Amino acid sequence: MLIFARDKVSPKVYWLSALLVFIGGHISAFWIVVANSWMQTPAGYAINEAGKIVLGSFAEAVFNPSTIIRFCHTVMASWITSAVMVAGIAGYYVRKGLHGETARTMLKIGIILFALTPLLQLATGHIHAIEVINMQPEKAAAFEGHFNTGKGAPLYAVGFVDEQNEKTYGFTPPRL
Repeated sequence: MLIFARDKVSPKVYWLSALLVFIGGHISAFWIVVANSWMQTPAGYAINEAGKIVLGSFAEAVFNPSTIIRFCHTVMASWITSAVMVAGIAGYYVRKGLHGETARTMLKIGIILFALTPLLQLATGHIHAIEVINMQPEKAAAFEGHFNTGKGAPLYAVGFVDEQNEKTYGFTPPRL
């Protein structure tokens, strides 16, 4: 309907179809993130006598410790991408004098979204990083290029990992 039926349906039906695609995309992203999050922080299961994994709680499996923050982080990434695309296309339209007020409205919406969503992405990324540090410290150490880790390990802003010598070189900002 969004692609082929714009001129064949009322504006309300067209708007509703766009809203349903928006919601459906987010629901799809949620279930993809649920599967990945369960693999990272499994919950809601038991291992039976035969050594097989048996679902104990569907809700605990779906809403395991990392699902919600991963979902929010993923959605913010898609919103950033969408904001840049909308602003870019609208900027082209405005520059070429196409689509009048619609193009200017698109440009405003794209710029506003691009101003806000990176801040939300930083916040969700930070919360997710804390979750990884707490739940998967080995993974967090690998992210930082640490071969041996412990309390007070440096956090590199920029660096290079020398795998042969098991050493990381880089810039570490001062601790506050």
